[in-house]
Amino acid sequence: MKRKRILLILSLLFSFYCIAQSKGEIKYIASTMEVVITKDKKVLARKQFGQDVIITFDKLLKSYSITYYNENFEPKQIKLIYLEDLNDGNGTIRMRLEDNSTMLVVDILDQLGELMLMHEEKEEGMTRLFVIHNAVRQ
Repeated sequence: MKRKRILLILSLLFSFYCIAQSKGEIKYIASTMEVVITKDKKVLARKQFGQDVIITFDKLLKSYSITYYNENFEPKQIKLIYLEDLNDGNGTIRMRLEDNSTMLVVDILDQLGELMLMHEEKEEGMTRLFVIHNAVRQ
């Protein structure tokens, strides 16, 4: 009898988990993503980085998966894993990439349809900022 109760409870918990997972993702689609190179707050270069962009946000894990096609029409993916909220008033989040480097992320998808990703590490004093514009929630 105890075994049946435990199995029933476990199956109910698994069912609730599956329901939560299916409702825990938000998807956005954008036509392009660009990279902006800055130094001392001046824009040095701006270039299209990807197209046919799909952003998937997992509400449970607070993680992002960004898929796109690069300039050679090859599929690419960026996975961002939540580390911490910076509480800076801008909604900035520190996230980790698969190579363990970190990015600062500003999500204004619902307000302005934009997602901004910035590498924390600078190269020769330059900052790389990835911007996705005009994303539409699906």
